Amino acid sequence: MKKKYLLILAIFLMNFAFLYSQEEAVPLDTAGKVMMLDKDMCSKFSLYPEYPDILDVYIYKINYNQYSLEINYNDNGTRKKKKVNLDETQYNNYKLNISDKIYSSPSFELGLQKSGRTEFIASAVTYSLGAWGWTVPVIINSNDVSINIGSYFLSAGLGFLVAYASTNDSYITEGMARFSTFGGSLGVYHGLMASFLMGGKDAFKSDSKMIPTSILIGSVGEFIANYNIAKNNKFTLGKSSAIGNYASIGAAIGPLVYFTSGLARNSDIDEGPRTFAGISLLTSAAGYVAGVLATKDNYYADGDAGLVSSSTILGAALPFSLLCAVDNFSNSTDYEFYTGSLLVGSIAGAILGDHFAKKINLTESQGTYLNLGFLGGGLVGTGLGLIMFGSSNDMGRYIPIMATAGGIAVFAPLLNYYWDRSIDKKYAESNIKLDFNLAGLYGMYSKSSVGTPQINGPSYKLPVLDFKYTFK
Repeated sequence: MKKKYLLILAIFLMNFAFLYSQEEAVPLDTAGKVMMLDKDMCSKFSLYPEYPDILDVYIYKINYNQYSLEINYNDNGTRKKKKVNLDETQYNNYKLNISDKIYSSPSFELGLQKSGRTEFIASAVTYSLGAWGWTVPVIINSNDVSINIGSYFLSAGLGFLVAYASTNDSYITEGMARFSTFGGSLGVYHGLMASFLMGGKDAFKSDSKMIPTSILIGSVGEFIANYNIAKNNKFTLGKSSAIGNYASIGAAIGPLVYFTSGLARNSDIDEGPRTFAGISLLTSAAGYVAGVLATKDNYYADGDAGLVSSSTILGAALPFSLLCAVDNFSNSTDYEFYTGSLLVGSIAGAILGDHFAKKINLTESQGTYLNLGFLGGGLVGTGLGLIMFGSSNDMGRYIPIMATAGGIAVFAPLLNYYWDRSIDKKYAESNIKLDFNLAGLYGMYSKSSVGTPQINGPSYKLPVLDFKYTFK
């Protein structure tokens, strides 16, 4: 394998070292059980009454004897952060004070710091059934059907047992669980890309075990790595969702860069998959970094990532649909125009979504409703387009623009409705969670004679939608 591909893989892996090396969060109590204080805990134990709309409290270690106390709160709808520098003595006194208030309270519960355990275990089971389990019999490749089926069920069942046992006495928040969930999903994509990068055309051989092995290692490895990264840095649910969302955007941008740049036309059967994978890994790593930078100095509430994902998809759809309306695929072989419109639009949409996220504080349910809203509006627009123009030769001209218009027509007023109500959770409470996996929009194809942007080999598809209902 060429040195440049090893370098790309090394750069991608270094991205996780960057994520792990953020400021280290330290315990707020003497027992080391309380790693953060959220709004409910502050209210229950009468902590920080001077901040009536407090969000959360963390302490980060700056160097060997210097610490930073960070208090995130809302002030008349504006998110603010107060930082207080502490030395070693002040930090120890703070822990004693917090421990005295919490452990002496009859309402103290150890379960407060395990809010993310259910999602963590459910994600492990889901990936064991859908991704990890099937790779094991493919790797074993036994002639005995019973061994193949048995190894699948064994691998799938271990997902629950290992996740349950490993978190039985562990501190795990919703932020840690959510970042692990993103890691398991993105790890499938990154593992697939790593197999293309390392194997090229050989990855597609029928007797090759490179693809299932890479998917298994990538998904399990990223699931565990993201858990430890979020645990070390004490990611909130909003920050985990935001960074994972930006990484998904980066993963989706990679194929757009590949096709828009014209590399798909000039790559041979071996270099094509390698180049495609290399660009995808680099843009996905850049997405992780962008997520860290976007959340470094700006508090992301639980639902703000949903706003960014919705804005990104609508941003990509708008110029694409306008181009379809003007061109009507008359220059369909020049696909660079279409992928370029998606590329520029998605980046612009992500920037706009981040701008809005800095000014609004959405609950997780409100972010979900924004996703459902633009999806529902898009489906209504598509339905009307099919009814009105389904039998017309200009169907390809009007349906994309009507779908986009429908999505915006619901998204914009819904966002405006939440704008002044984003602080009060009573306006949007739901057990429904809907996440968009942007990387799933891209399938793996084979190159045709007319230059259609495709890659040889079997199709390995990722879910675009992740729907979840929490029973309470």
